[in-house]
Amino acid sequence: MAAESFNLFGKRLLLKEHFLYEKIGVEVNGTELWNVQNVDVHYWKHKVIASILDGNNVLHFPRRVAENCLYINQSKILLFDEDGKSYDCDVHTTSKNMHQKYIGRGWYNFVLEKDLKVGDVILFTVNNPPNQVYATVVNWDWDWD
Repeated sequence: MAAESFNLFGKRLLLKEHFLYEKIGVEVNGTELWNVQNVDVHYWKHKVIASILDGNNVLHFPRRVAENCLYINQSKILLFDEDGKSYDCDVHTTSKNMHQKYIGRGWYNFVLEKDLKVGDVILFTVNNPPNQVYATVVNWDWDWD
């Protein structure tokens, strides 16, 4: 996987080989210094499709996030965009499996306010414990989920 960097809440972050790094400075010779972030951060990408823009889609958490991070009975989470605006979201669990979770209310408000387009790529990160999820429109691809 190629390293990809982006800004989030005024921090320069780098995503490389499933680790999230924060830029902490630059040496005199121009070498950038990066510090590994909390390793208990789960992240995933999501590509915007037409049904999302029509309001006919929810945001599913990847199974590994639902199993390793979200509480079994979790019903709320705050979604933050890259500008720090928050969206109060309901977390739902499917009747089939307690580890199949998705966001309903709040997700569509985010989609509308960010003026997303089909094909946009969003990077989601959630810390453990899972009280907040961060969403950043990055519009770059990588080959893992």
